[in-house]
Amino acid sequence: MSHADYCRAGCPDPPRRPDLTKNHGNPEEFKRAVWLTYQEGLITQEEAIRSINRYTNDYESALP
Repeated sequence: MSHADYCRAGCPDPPRRPDLTKNHGNPEEFKRAVWLTYQEGLITQEEAIRSINRYTNDYESALP
């Protein structure tokens, strides 16, 4: 599954790091946002962990 399969922000496929950062933040910013969403009870812990891991992997493998 590619980033474009679940991205609602319109990142290109394949994504580039500047696009990911602009649309979702860097991995640390993304992680903070996801944990806030979890703490508000909007997603499960498993969903939070899966999202963080997937985004981190997408970011690390993205084109510069």
